[in-house]
Amino acid sequence: MTEEEYKRVLSLLNEGDTDDFIKKIMLTNTELMEAVYDLQEFMEEQGITPKEFQVWKDKKELRAYH
Repeated sequence: MTEEEYKRVLSLLNEGDTDDFIKKIMLTNTELMEAVYDLQEFMEEQGITPKEFQVWKDKKELRAYH
C-alpha cells in the first residue's frame, strides 16, 4: 500500500465508516499474505533458508545506509 492509501484508511477510521475500513484492512491483509507466499515460494525455489535470507537482508540494509 502507498502512503496515500494508509492515510485514506486512517481517515475512514476517524470518519466512523467501519465497512469501508474493514474492507481496506481485509484487502491489505490479502496483499500481505500473497507477498509472504511469494517470498516463501522464491526461497524454496532458490534453496534459501530463512537464516540465509536474514543474513542477505541485513547485508543489504547495511549497504543502503553507507
